[in-house]
Amino acid sequence: MSCSFGSPDSECGLSRYYPEDISVIPLSACNKDVTNYLATLGLSGRGHGQTDLSEQDLILNRSGRFGLSEEEKNNLTVCPKHRYDLTTRWTGGRRNTCAHPEHVGRKTALKEPRRVPMFLSTQMYRTYNTVVPVGSAMCNPCRKRAVKDAERDVERPTGSQDLSSDQPGPSSYPQSTMGPPSQPVGTAASTSTALKATSQVSSSESSSVISETPIVETTFESQSSSTSEGEANISTWVDEQHQQEQNREALNKAVDQITEGRISPLRSSLNTPWEEVN
Repeated sequence: MSCSFGSPDSECGLSRYYPEDISVIPLSACNKDVTNYLATLGLSGRGHGQTDLSEQDLILNRSGRFGLSEEEKNNLTVCPKHRYDLTTRWTGGRRNTCAHPEHVGRKTALKEPRRVPMFLSTQMYRTYNTVVPVGSAMCNPCRKRAVKDAERDVERPTGSQDLSSDQPGPSSYPQSTMGPPSQPVGTAASTSTALKATSQVSSSESSSVISETPIVETTFESQSSSTSEGEANISTWVDEQHQQEQNREALNKAVDQITEGRISPLRSSLNTPWEEVN
């Protein structure tokens, strides 16, 4: 039995931390409790960090195996080295630089990094087709942006993909994974019915739209007229203000010459009629 997670860059073998494990086993047999390990990463199960992950989930996530069917998962096997390198002995938990694919600025070590939960890891893969493993560090600005992106996906209309699913979007499937699920039974028929209904409504409404066109044009003309009047009023007000400024400057110059600068210049004009002030 060979390991499904080996590669030229990551050879299979034994784990030096668990020398008693010497066999390649099915992925479905990986059932160790990882709750305490996740808690050390700050994935405690509260707020946006909430998580309910199994050992199998961690192995699949950190190896970049997204969107697999249950049958495909059941066919996977794992050696001791990859089993622990992708779970409790994963070295990425010691990295403190932001893992966001579009992080702005230099990547420096974060003093108190926030760790990426499962739903954000899935979001990063869907959006950027990049594996950002569960437990990776992320700076606060990038995390806030990622959370907003995830919330927007959740709020999409019916028919959009559900973020809680671990399957990536259609444009994000790598060549080695399965494509998007097939269309549910009955979808084509319901879509055809909806299109026919839309066509009937459009034809029945076309005459009413044509009859209402003169009203719309009249409304536009009245709006255009009111806009022109408003612009004329603004122009008149600006001219009056400019004239007041010129008169005030002339008065200040005359007063300054007569008093030889002993009286401070006027800085504003009285807009209220003198009779009303008295």
